[in-house]
Amino acid sequence: MRLSTNMIYQQNMDAVLDGQNRFQATGLQLSTGSKVSKPSDDPLAA
Repeated sequence: MRLSTNMIYQQNMDAVLDGQNRFQATGLQLSTGSKVSKPSDDPLAA
């Protein structure tokens, strides 16, 4: 299978966005002092 430039770009952008989302979630946990910030984070702990 050939990998086009668009496919490689999209995979890299997905990885960057995933990293940003994880970074934001960690920052929210640090700023609130809680692992759960909304019920959907962990339904059993909420």
